[in-house]
Formats: sequence, structure tokens, C-alpha cells
Amino acid sequence: MMFVSKALHQIAESLGFTKKKYSITPNGIDPTLFYPEHYQNLSKERGACIGFVGNLLPVKRVQLLPKIFEYIKQKQPNTSLHIIGDGPLRHEIVKNLEEKGLLSSTVFTGKIPIEKVGDELRKLDVLLLPSLNEGWPCVCLEAQACGVAVVGSSNGGVPEALGDAGIIVKEGNLFSKRFAEAVIKLLREPISSERLVNRASQFHWDRLIRDEIECYTKL
Repeated sequence: MMFVSKALHQIAESLGFTKKKYSITPNGIDPTLFYPEHYQNLSKERGACIGFVGNLLPVKRVQLLPKIFEYIKQKQPNTSLHIIGDGPLRHEIVKNLEEKGLLSSTVFTGKIPIEKVGDELRKLDVLLLPSLNEGWPCVCLEAQACGVAVVGSSNGGVPEALGDAGIIVKEGNLFSKRFAEAVIKLLREPISSERLVNRASQFHWDRLIRDEIECYTKL
């Protein structure tokens, strides 16, 4: 059995999986699509830019984005929010942003091809991933490969994918406020692009595919 994260293996064990022979091989990223650009660190000139990439679904907890953004704008007024993706919660998010007077500071790209995602990630200073659950969120590594730091929840495979090159926010009271504070911290004390890119380089597909082939060969 092959798992993409320790979190998924633990879930399998809780459901009765008892086999001793298994492997944990995460999904990878394509470095020809996800790479940094020099203008990445010009946030002081253009204002800070934070964003979300993914389907606008309840499991992604995107309904918290307006509240998180509101907290951030109070401390970092010159900040914009980019929402890259689409889904059933878009109308609710738009409504909440409008009620908070934040819609004019928000960009919706809608669903875009994977070939375009890297271009959007490179516009960001921090990626937000407040998900309720994730198996192995490749978007964490894709962001890091573009030189973008990530703030993520402590759920599922998020901490594994994020590693030590970002901030994990634990579940609990005032989650949105604490999440926003973590984003503000990264905006004010950014992680170096070099560190982020170096970590992501461990997850290039060419390397991970070799691990998978080795696993199949042993079988």
C-alpha cells in the first residue's frame, strides 16, 4: 500500500489497516511550472498580496477568508486578497467581502489551467490554507517553489507538506484571528525565497517518481 502522507496512513490505521508493508511517498511538483521570480519581494512598493488557491468548498474552509482578511487589513491596510479558483461558496465569500467593504481589495481569477497557477502564485507574498482536511496539499510545495510562504491549518497532511518553512495554526478558539496574526507575522518577517525554494526542490516529480519505481521494483 502506498500513502501520500503520514496523516493518511494514520487514518487508514484508525479504519483497520494493519499491514506492515507500506510506503509513504508524497505527490510532487513540476519545477517548469513553479519557480520564483525576482520581483517576488517588492511588496513594499506594490502593497502586500495574500491569496488562496483551490476549490471554494466547505472542506477548504474558504468561508473564513473574509474574516481573516478583515483582521489583516486592520494591521496591514495596503493588502490585497487574490482568490484563485472557483466553487459553490464563491457567492457567500463575495457577499461577506462586500459587507465588510473588502470586495474592492479582492481579486477573483475563477478556475484557471494548471499552467497558469504558478503565474498567480508568484504575485503573492503569503498563501493561506485554512483547510479542515487535506491528504497532501501540493499547493503548499507549489507556493514554496515560487518563493511564497504559507500559513496553514494543523489538519490532515498540511503540517507535513508545509514543513518548517511556514506557520501552522492549531485548531481552537479565535482560529481566524490567530490565522490572520500568523499571516501578518510572515508579511512583516518574511522567510527568504531561497529557503522556500530549496525546501520545495526536495519534492520535484523526477525525484519522487524514482522512489515510486523503486517501491514497485521491490514488489
